[in-house]
Amino acid sequence: MIVGFHFTKLSIERHQPIQGKLSVRNDLNIKDVKEHILSGVKGSHRAVVFQFVFTVTYAPHVADIIILGDVFYSAEPKKIEEILSTWKSKKKVSSDISLDVLNFVLQKCNIRALEMAQELNLPTHIPMPKVNLQKKTADAYIG
Repeated sequence: MIVGFHFTKLSIERHQPIQGKLSVRNDLNIKDVKEHILSGVKGSHRAVVFQFVFTVTYAPHVADIIILGDVFYSAEPKKIEEILSTWKSKKKVSSDISLDVLNFVLQKCNIRALEMAQELNLPTHIPMPKVNLQKKTADAYIG
């Protein structure tokens, strides 16, 4: 279960004005998984911290957004040990845990990246909802 989250780095840099066709690419990776001790009123227990990097690249060489952060994950001691040993040996996280962690990070980072891109007048990196006008048709009479 995810018990905490914070950003450690927020960076945006515009290299040049947008000219011609623009390509936008998003990427999210877990950089490291480490043991973390959580302290609370009921004492302390082992947890893991997932360190991630989220990037948005506006190409060709227009701008970059880089977001680094940590997600704190708590589970039973046996599960914590399994996560740590799998990461140490294979540099992988089981799909059930990575799905929860990555979706959580995407939610947080996409919102922050939208705010950051807006500050430098960059287009959104994800599709935004749009309102479309529809012609109203007369209801068919069934009688």
